[in-house]
Amino acid sequence: RDVAALDFADTEQRGNAAFMLEALKLQDVSLKRLTPALYEDPAFWLSVVKELPHGWSLAYEQGPVSLRDNVEVMLEAVKRNVDVLEYGTARVRADAS
Repeated sequence: RDVAALDFADTEQRGNAAFMLEALKLQDVSLKRLTPALYEDPAFWLSVVKELPHGWSLAYEQGPVSLRDNVEVMLEAVKRNVDVLEYGTARVRADAS
């Protein structure tokens, strides 16, 4: 359960969405070990929002700014906490409401 062990994982593993989602379920700090490509992947963040009780918070407080303009991820996050709309762009807020 030591997130430092992820430092020894190769780039392929740290870029594997399923592997890193499981790591996130253990410790939020695992986000710091994502590859840049996975960090920017909206499909990964959609999984985070769907599978972690606080995934919406992780996505919008620690995820990439680009999520603020992603309607699909925002709609899923709103199902969990409507207050997440404050993070969305004007376009996304209009689409989500």
